[in-house]
Amino acid sequence: MHNITDKGLLCAAFAAVATAWLTHHSLGAAAAFAAIATALAARGPAFWPCLAALPTLLASMPQPELQALSPAPGAVAIDGTVMARRSDPTTDSTTLELRTRGGLQRLFCTGQVDAMPGDRVRAVARCSMSAILDEPNPVHAAAGACRIDAATRGLPFAVANLRHRLEQEVAAIAGPEHAGFLCVLTLGRGARVDEDIEAMHRGTGLSHLLAVSGAHAAMLAWLLGLQPFGGGRRRPVSRVHLWLAMGALFVYGAVTGMEPPMFRALCGYLLVAIGLRHGRHANAAQALLWPALASAVLAPSGVRTESFCLSYAAVFGLSLAAPARAGSRLERFVAAPMRASFWATATTAPLTLAFFGQLAPWTIVLTPLLSPIIAALLLLCLSGAALGAIGVPCAAALHAPVSAMADLYLTSLGVADQLPGTPVHAFGTPSPMLLLAAAAGAVCILANGMERRRVLASVCVLCVPHFLPQPHEPVRAELFAIGHGQACLLALDDGRTVLVDCGSQQRPSLPSRKVEDALRRRRIDLLVLTHSDHDHTGGVSRLLRSIPVRQAALPESMRGSPTHTELMREGVALRWLAPGDSYGDASTLLVQAPALVGVGDNDASLWVRATIDGARLLLTGDAEEAGVAYALQHGLACKADVLVLPHHGRPNAATLRLLQAVEPSFCLVSNERGDGSSEQGAIAMAFGIPVFATGSAGDLRVEGGGAPRIRAAALVADPPRTQ
Repeated sequence: MHNITDKGLLCAAFAAVATAWLTHHSLGAAAAFAAIATALAARGPAFWPCLAALPTLLASMPQPELQALSPAPGAVAIDGTVMARRSDPTTDSTTLELRTRGGLQRLFCTGQVDAMPGDRVRAVARCSMSAILDEPNPVHAAAGACRIDAATRGLPFAVANLRHRLEQEVAAIAGPEHAGFLCVLTLGRGARVDEDIEAMHRGTGLSHLLAVSGAHAAMLAWLLGLQPFGGGRRRPVSRVHLWLAMGALFVYGAVTGMEPPMFRALCGYLLVAIGLRHGRHANAAQALLWPALASAVLAPSGVRTESFCLSYAAVFGLSLAAPARAGSRLERFVAAPMRASFWATATTAPLTLAFFGQLAPWTIVLTPLLSPIIAALLLLCLSGAALGAIGVPCAAALHAPVSAMADLYLTSLGVADQLPGTPVHAFGTPSPMLLLAAAAGAVCILANGMERRRVLASVCVLCVPHFLPQPHEPVRAELFAIGHGQACLLALDDGRTVLVDCGSQQRPSLPSRKVEDALRRRRIDLLVLTHSDHDHTGGVSRLLRSIPVRQAALPESMRGSPTHTELMREGVALRWLAPGDSYGDASTLLVQAPALVGVGDNDASLWVRATIDGARLLLTGDAEEAGVAYALQHGLACKADVLVLPHHGRPNAATLRLLQAVEPSFCLVSNERGDGSSEQGAIAMAFGIPVFATGSAGDLRVEGGGAPRIRAAALVADPPRTQ
């Protein structure tokens, strides 16, 4: 293999990565088998590339996976082997992923549990009903209720134990206010980062600074004396020094979970180290392609992740940036970093649009400006944690400077998040055929060379489909399964997209993710917030960062609320509804505010009436007895084909009168798992009205066209013939 040229290496890496992508589908696996068999039989120029793809094909074939368990609510006995352990220093809790006899179980423990991979854990726990449908039921236990049988102490235990000790030291250095953020920054995913901090990184395009990447490897290499591997004015390092330092780098990579960017950087360093010891130099193509080939063969499932794709695209962009020319400090410390940031941003732009539906142009400037602060934090936290792990206490001495720099970084990040164009949202999700056409155009541009102007032109061609006008959303209504909360997406006949409420008690970020995945056009024309409760508004902040919202309709009682501040900051046009006001047209969408004064927010919830392809919907917010009584008396509770029961279906003395006034063909309930059809739903079913609850049926979709239909997962329900 040492005689393979760069072109052959490129073919091998491409074949391996493509095979890892294709074999996730049966048709792709069959095509890969046929291509490899043909090439091996012919033993032509494609022999080596296909031979490189062969182990990838075998490794990426579908493997039986453990099913996540979902026990019934109540007390439950847990007995399993630890597969992974994560601690959260900010809440003093531990999460264990267990392999049990029945499947995979996630155990949340209050306090620190010293269980490592391979250990056997037995516990008496309780299963909560507050699960989200896309996760197994959370099982909770106190740390003292867990019995641990230690396994043979092997390499996984040593790595997990080292990470645990380093996390403790970083948390001690950072203090409780910055522990989660700096643990993730220094040691990779494992601790929990505040959602606002993650959202600011996404909006400004600086998520790569928060994730463990090649920058971490470069910093650690510098600390170990490997920069620039003996080049420049520095004396060459000895062989013992070199391999000890490389061993430390790979230990750090194992502790951080060997994410694709870290694996790529470590492979690159290893290639350079081997080349220097043998008097040979690895070029940029080899430093990029060998790690890609190794990643595809050793961990083919990771090839499809955003981390892998963005990492290699960014490094490709960095290779296009001209190196710093000899000259002034302005050239070395300003111009050269800006060029590198520009090209890394440019080459990752098509992937950023495809994965996240947005661009963050300010990252070109923000990355060079904030990277020195990140480097200083890495230097202090890594060195302090390493010293603390070997028994040299230094947390007290480092706490003040680390906290000051973390505050400076987060303050700068917050200021940058207020800049216009953070981020620039795509217009929509292009069709596969349009993306394929753009990819073909980009390939044609690059066919005659990889000059910078050609690369930039191909990037523009790949980005254009995301900013073309998108067709209207298919007319429908969707009530999302988000636990205890509500988010209902309405695609109206006139082409408008309306979202009624956006909140979840358990996971505030879930509603916005559900909405984002459901939209073809990345735009909300009108956001209606029925009232200010967190389970109806808690996801608005995340929504505003991911999808543009043109206008919002809110009850007058929400003036001055945090949600009001968020909407104003994002420039959303606001329409206030005082008690008794209405907004819209009864033929398409009508929002009405009950003329109730001196009642709670629930009874003052806005009522929303919508028509979807002939099907009439009525959404009632969290109205209780007083709110429903007012709606019945003043005509807000009008006849509708589909009724979303008020207050998540909780008991309401006016339920029977509401059903008699509305005469629905279906009733929907937005509730959490384990709640069943709810008390109001039981009354509706007693009168022959079908009831669907998100807590048991998942996302609910209403389609019109004559008689309304309800789609819940694979189930399609027609209206009953008699009521």
